[in-house]
Amino acid sequence: MSKIIFNEHQRRQIESNPNVTSVSDRTIQFAYDFKV
Repeated sequence: MSKIIFNEHQRRQIESNPNVTSVSDRTIQFAYDFKV
C-alpha cells in the first residue's frame, strides 16, 4: 500500500482523468481499458 495520501484537491484532479474510475485518499482505480 502506498504511503502517499491524496488531499481533496489532488483527488479532484485525478478524478477528472477519463481513465480513472475511483479515487480514495490512498488508492486510484483505473478503467479496465486503460490497463490493457
